Amino acid sequence: MQRQNPLKIAHELLAKGQLEQASALLKQVLAAQPNNAEALWLFGKALIGSGKFQLASKQILKALTFAPNNPNVHFELAVCQMYLHQYEDAMRSMRETLKILPEHMLATRELGNVLLHHGRLSEAAEVLALGTHHHPKEINLWLLLGNTLGDLGRFDESIECFKVALNLNKGVESARSSILMRMNYIPTIPPSEIYELSKKYGEMFERGSPKINPPDAAAKTIRIGYVSSNLNSHSVAYFLKPLLSNHDCSKVEVYIYDNTNHCDEMTEAFKGLGHHWRPIRGLSDDRVVQVIVQDKIQVLIDVISHTGGSRLGVFAQAPAPIQVTWLAYPNTTGVKEIQYRFTDEITDPQGLTESYYTEELVRLPKGFLCYEFPSDLPCRREPPYTENGYVTFGSFNNLNKITASTISAWSEILKGVPGSKILVKSRQLVDPAVRDNYSKLFAECGIGTERIEFRGAVSGKDSHLKMYDEIDLALDSFPYNGTTTTCEALWMGVPTITYTGQVHASRVSASIMHHAGLNQFVADSLEQYIELAVKLGNQPLSFSDLRPVLRERLSKSALADGAGFANQVESAYLNLIERHYT
Repeated sequence: MQRQNPLKIAHELLAKGQLEQASALLKQVLAAQPNNAEALWLFGKALIGSGKFQLASKQILKALTFAPNNPNVHFELAVCQMYLHQYEDAMRSMRETLKILPEHMLATRELGNVLLHHGRLSEAAEVLALGTHHHPKEINLWLLLGNTLGDLGRFDESIECFKVALNLNKGVESARSSILMRMNYIPTIPPSEIYELSKKYGEMFERGSPKINPPDAAAKTIRIGYVSSNLNSHSVAYFLKPLLSNHDCSKVEVYIYDNTNHCDEMTEAFKGLGHHWRPIRGLSDDRVVQVIVQDKIQVLIDVISHTGGSRLGVFAQAPAPIQVTWLAYPNTTGVKEIQYRFTDEITDPQGLTESYYTEELVRLPKGFLCYEFPSDLPCRREPPYTENGYVTFGSFNNLNKITASTISAWSEILKGVPGSKILVKSRQLVDPAVRDNYSKLFAECGIGTERIEFRGAVSGKDSHLKMYDEIDLALDSFPYNGTTTTCEALWMGVPTITYTGQVHASRVSASIMHHAGLNQFVADSLEQYIELAVKLGNQPLSFSDLRPVLRERLSKSALADGAGFANQVESAYLNLIERHYT
């Protein structure tokens, strides 16, 4: 009988996850053939699987000396370097893989991914576009390319990539959500179009029989469930945490359904805020529905919607009799089984936006937002113009929200305030090609580079916040307003100039400014927004006295009143239950 090839057996053992057995076999091979490149490579793979990355690196580097043109060895080295956080080395190894084998799909995907997450968007787009050429049916490549083009502000191309992914597989929920999310950034798309497409996508979810969980007459509390993918140091978490921290245990029993991908210290903090913690990432929608039904949840709250990590497929099966969407996404879910949406009178005034939602609007009287502000970071008390001799406008919003229309308006403001400058900070501005593109947009509007400063991401939240010490007035983005950025600017003593648009996304900052008692910085139209910014920019003394007192004022506002916010939300839950069961 012919003896089976030990390296073939090692391949099979690795595929089954039997790392110890594979390692033992490979050691035997290497004892007899210490320069066997394939055995060295496979042994490196086994060591990576066991978490022994330094040892793995040595084995794979040795394999490369005997097989320098093997693309799989180069790629395995890149994988090892990724685990060791040697990202520049990993990118070089992946590029070497693609130099030898341009159609290596995994190297293409991982190189695009790491470039994307390190802000090298233009390079990522180039790599991924070539990947879709080689692998036109690889859905993950289309999704990554769509995300990259979206971060570059190329929304139309981004949406086309997601449509390709949907054509390949109608069940790719993330592609549907990504299309809807990107549409909110494009000022030329009417809200009615987003509404119709949201309904269409909402109808594509599988439905189950509605689950009825009648209230227990003997129970003193109601069972509330929160479904979130942002239970970490994500901007959404700083709005969710004040509510969960202040729930009245005599009224509600809180269940947290955690769909978070990257956990951190904030995740650990959230674990202590609910009575019950349910990890659901990786579970099927059907399984999550079973868990929620078993928990007998009466009110289930979607805190994800069409943002990353959506679980709308769970809500479509109606595991709770009352379902609400709130916070993370500025538009309708399109899922008819979600009956309600929490908002307020400023972001969704009576008679203005109801026709754009499949949900019934529940307007919270003290506003739909409460923020956990940083506690002890000092802020500058004197406006920077007193030192600079000119006014500095600024925006720290996600660059996705800053369109050509936004640049045009900001350019008019700069022209109207002689000597003024603007500081624009966003993670995408790490990429030189992105900076060049936005410089051109300003130049087309008559503003030279000497009046603009671009900054990319910085390390640490405090470093980010301290940049507000360099600006006098924040300029809001539109049609998609800032939320976290507006709150952060106020906390650091910087008012945000905004205007009230026709949809929720373009009225959020107006709500924040209203509840902070700063309506004088809110305009009623784009024209008035420009006029107001020009007026204030030319009269900096008219708002300079706000800077040293703004934080104290904010601390006493509804935006920082976690207990008051929790009380109004609990009252809303009780009202919905009373409506449902009577």
